Amino acid sequence: MDNKSLCIFVLVATIAAQAISFVAADDAPLQAAPGPTHKVYLVGDCKGWCPNFDYKAWVTGKDFYMGDQLVFNYTKGQHNVIKVDEAALKQCNLPADPNEAMESGYDVVTLTAMGGIGFTSGVGKDCESGMKLFLPNVKCPHTRPKPLQAGRKLIPSD
Repeated sequence: MDNKSLCIFVLVATIAAQAISFVAADDAPLQAAPGPTHKVYLVGDCKGWCPNFDYKAWVTGKDFYMGDQLVFNYTKGQHNVIKVDEAALKQCNLPADPNEAMESGYDVVTLTAMGGIGFTSGVGKDCESGMKLFLPNVKCPHTRPKPLQAGRKLIPSD
């Protein structure tokens, strides 16, 4: 699957995963039904998981919560995905056990813990070439901002 097709596929999958069902009763305004609001992120967007990409900029402005998923898309055999802590990520100090690497070319990671988490590729000099992703503050899902209800207006603060 080429990158353009994959981006379209992931976009459709993301929309489907985030679809909110609505409940309408008589003339009552539509309200979002309660339920999970986990997000699916394609790491690197359409560029995917690759060297020489600014993953720090990619993370900027995004809020990550437990239950959200990261999708790492790359050419199988050229890269992999290894979960590491911040110190190991900064130094490209990779674990000695190669069994910890995800190598499918389309790896999905569900965020299961709060706090910081890092990812890199352990192939060749990938880590040194910028294949480093650090999420500094994965939050508890109950802290996710609630969506606005239909009929309510957002009033900007000063």
